[in-house]
Amino acid sequence: MTARTPDTRTPDTSLRGPVLASLYAGLILTVLSVAFVYVDRAGTGLLAAHLKASYPSYGPTRIEEAVTLWTIVLTVVGALGAVGWILAIWATRRGFRWADWLMGTLFAVGTVLALYLLTVRDTSGDTGLPIELGLIGLLPSAAGLAAVLLMWRARKSVTRGVPA
Repeated sequence: MTARTPDTRTPDTSLRGPVLASLYAGLILTVLSVAFVYVDRAGTGLLAAHLKASYPSYGPTRIEEAVTLWTIVLTVVGALGAVGWILAIWATRRGFRWADWLMGTLFAVGTVLALYLLTVRDTSGDTGLPIELGLIGLLPSAAGLAAVLLMWRARKSVTRGVPA
């Protein structure tokens, strides 16, 4: 009986560094995008001004409630995104073959969610978030795209037998 080693590790590690750099960049961008929500709430008031313009009949208390709700939603989405980045970093560092599938799935889900939050219309007919906040929330997807493309390039070079 011969012992077989399961093929669970990524065969080509030449692009692991750039992939990891993209993943860490995505994690940092996610943390910064959530931090911007709190900076906006404490100082710039972009979200509050957007809500006031969308709902002129709302008083300060209702606007503050809506800002709090959006802050909670964006914080939860950011926290889930951070967990996804950390999981992708861990899988890539360990060299698991399924890391590229994980990254692709997380990229797709994260990008669709960011696009939804950017474009969703509320009952006023306006977007729920100001465009600036929505675009900031989309920034981590750029790092995710870079990581997915780099991992795909590494996988493609291995299947062709050509070093990356």
